[in-house]
Amino acid sequence: MQLSRERDQTRLYLGLMVLSALALVAVVVFGMVLPNVRLSGERPAATGSGPKQPLPEANYRSIYQKDAALIKADSAPFAASSTAPGVCNKGGTKQACVATGEKVLADLKKLQADLKLATVPPRYGGGDSLLKQALQTEVDGLTLRDQALTSSDPTASIEPGNAKLAQAAGLFKKADQAFPADARPAPSLAS
Repeated sequence: MQLSRERDQTRLYLGLMVLSALALVAVVVFGMVLPNVRLSGERPAATGSGPKQPLPEANYRSIYQKDAALIKADSAPFAASSTAPGVCNKGGTKQACVATGEKVLADLKKLQADLKLATVPPRYGGGDSLLKQALQTEVDGLTLRDQALTSSDPTASIEPGNAKLAQAAGLFKKADQAFPADARPAPSLAS
């Protein structure tokens, strides 16, 4: 009788272990595999390639926002207003143009360095690539313009620098459009 009872308990424990293993498999299948299976009528979201990743995207936008806000603020003197012509326009001074350029160059390089260390979420791949290209083109343009303005060479021209800056403006616009509309980094650096 005692032996029969122990055998029954062993079978019960073995049955419970098998049920537990099956339950674990069910949790894995329903929790991890099925959410990634698309039903035939479903269409994937067209907001970028790859799934949304709220935390990495928020981290990327946070890094971008902090540095881009500084770039926008420091580059404000470049723009003409009702009270000022813009430091690099007719009526501005070479010294103010170069000083503003150097300040913005430092801001751009900081954003480049920060983005280099940031994790790029899958949906941000295209936008990030264009943004980094735009940043480098802007750095090159400002550097060329500042070199021409501070050069003692009478034939030095700011035109190559200005051409690079115009190219960078176009790349910033393309970068903005390449980021997912529902999670686009801000403020925009496109003029």
